[in-house]
Amino acid sequence: MKRTPVTAFILTAITALFGSMIPFRILSQPLEDDRPQDERSYFQRLVTGDADTRCALVNVSYKFLSTPSAEAFAAKGTHAGIGLNLARFFSDQFILGVCIDTKQLQGRSSQEFSNAFRDHFNENYISSYSSDELGHIAETLKEGINGKAGYSVRGNMFSNVGIQFAPFPDRYGAIMLTVMRGGSSFSFSGPYDSEIYLNDNGKYLDISLKRTVGLELSMQPFRFFYTGRTPLTNGDTWKTFYKFLTLSFYYEQLNFQRSRFYDQPLETFLKPEFFGSKSTLNNFGIKIGLAIY
Repeated sequence: MKRTPVTAFILTAITALFGSMIPFRILSQPLEDDRPQDERSYFQRLVTGDADTRCALVNVSYKFLSTPSAEAFAAKGTHAGIGLNLARFFSDQFILGVCIDTKQLQGRSSQEFSNAFRDHFNENYISSYSSDELGHIAETLKEGINGKAGYSVRGNMFSNVGIQFAPFPDRYGAIMLTVMRGGSSFSFSGPYDSEIYLNDNGKYLDISLKRTVGLELSMQPFRFFYTGRTPLTNGDTWKTFYKFLTLSFYYEQLNFQRSRFYDQPLETFLKPEFFGSKSTLNNFGIKIGLAIY
């Protein structure tokens, strides 16, 4: 079931709150502790590090994603990310850990579909159904993709988990590679929205893609000219947010197998031929935002 705006707002707020508070508490600690190393607990050394520490235990990001080069169903909009640097348990020189990227506010960004995708879709669209309601659902799917007046495909949500690696997190551009896997959903609308929603206990016309694979290469331009971490030690650091400015190149691969539309397998509306070699799509995009390593 689709999240309501209130639920989505609460989830996003929680993600942003914890995603910002945890790294802030960790990164705002002094990098150096006056006490000898052997007088500090393991957790204190893990969190605060010392003058030679190059990375934090937890990292956080907030980015805007644009996908101008996309065949269909492109992820878009602002999203939050949080990562745990597992390498920090045995080294303070690089990042190797796990992460979560999530967008829980659907938004209203429109979707564009390439002519090749539309042609492939229309060729394999099933035009007859056992009930009027199922026919209306299928019509919303088809006309939304074809851009017919009165129908639209707007907004998207996604959640991905992945692995992060940054060999030099405080220098050389702080280049980080992230490999992710997850799922995404996209909302359709048309003349039958209210009828379908009321008849079926609040179900919405969403398409859910279950096997999304993503690859992201990010960098912090400031780190090409400045070496060393920038901890959040006082309020003045917020005035120099450009030090945390992050640019990313993004790639995602979508696979329509095991996808669903309105809680129905996509195979209900499309012939088996649709799910051949052309059912895998490749989208390219750019992200810009802030990240704290």
